[in-house]
Amino acid sequence: MTVCAVNLFFDAQDMPPPPSNTILVVTIGIKRKILRCILKGWKAYLDEEHRQHAQVTTTLQRCLRQGTEFGRLVVEIVHLAFHVWSRLAKFKKAVRNFENPPKFGKPQLPEWDAYVLLFTRRKVRKRKAEKVGRLAMMRRYQRAWRGVISRRKQLEDAVERSRARLLEAAVVQALREWNAHCRSRGRTVRRAAVYFAAWATWAPRKKRLKGQKKAGARRGRLHLFGARRGLVQRRAEINPPTRRPCRERPSTGAAARPSGRGCGACTPRACCTPTSSRGAWP
Repeated sequence: MTVCAVNLFFDAQDMPPPPSNTILVVTIGIKRKILRCILKGWKAYLDEEHRQHAQVTTTLQRCLRQGTEFGRLVVEIVHLAFHVWSRLAKFKKAVRNFENPPKFGKPQLPEWDAYVLLFTRRKVRKRKAEKVGRLAMMRRYQRAWRGVISRRKQLEDAVERSRARLLEAAVVQALREWNAHCRSRGRTVRRAAVYFAAWATWAPRKKRLKGQKKAGARRGRLHLFGARRGLVQRRAEINPPTRRPCRERPSTGAAARPSGRGCGACTPRACCTPTSSRGAWP
C-alpha cells in the first residue's frame, strides 16, 4: 500500500480538512476499495490455506494407503494416468517443435516431476555426449586399436613360442632317435666283431679238423678194406674153392672170361660157381 492509501485510515482530526465534498467522497470510495481488497486477499489466503490443508491431508492418506496392501484407489490411478498422458503429449509436441517445455501447475504430481527431471538429465547427457562425442569416439577407436594390436602381439608371441618349443621338441626327438640308432648300431657292430672274431677262431680249427676227419675216414676205409681182404685170403687159403663145369661151353670164338665168378656163357649162380665143402662163396 502507498503512503497516501495508509494516510486515509488515520483520524480525520489529525488530517487537514478536505477542501471540498468531492474530495471527501473520493476518499471514502478509496477506503472502501482498500477494505474490499484487504478482505478479498484475506479470503484468498484462507481459501489457499484450506486447500493446502486438504491437499496435505489427501497426500498423507495416499501415502498411508501406499504403505499398506491396498495401494492407490482406482480413481487416483485413472486421475494420474489421464494427467500424465495429457502432460506427456503436450511436452513431446513442444520438444518436437524445438520449443520450451510447458509448465504445469495443478495438480502436483511427483511422478511427473520425476519424469521431467529424468528427461532433463537425459537431454543434458545427450548434449554433453554430442559435444564430446567426436573425441570420445576417437578415444574408443584408439583404445580398440591398441587392444587389437596388443592381442595380435600376444598371439604372435604365443605362436613364436609354440614354434620354438615345437622345433626344440623335434630336435630333441631327432637327437634321441639318432642316439638310440648310434647305440644300436654300436651294439650291432660290437656283436658282429665278436661274432667275426669267434668265426675267425673257429673256421681254421674247423678246416683242420675237417681235413683230419677226412684223412681218418680214408685210413679207416683202407684199414677196413685191408682187413676184409686179408680175411678173404685167409678163408680162401683155408677152404680152396671148387668149380663145377659149365653145362654149355661157349663156342671156340668165345674165349673164357677172366672173371672168377663164371664162364660168361651162363649165369654166375647156374654154373662155374665156386663151391666149397662148407657152403657158398662168401
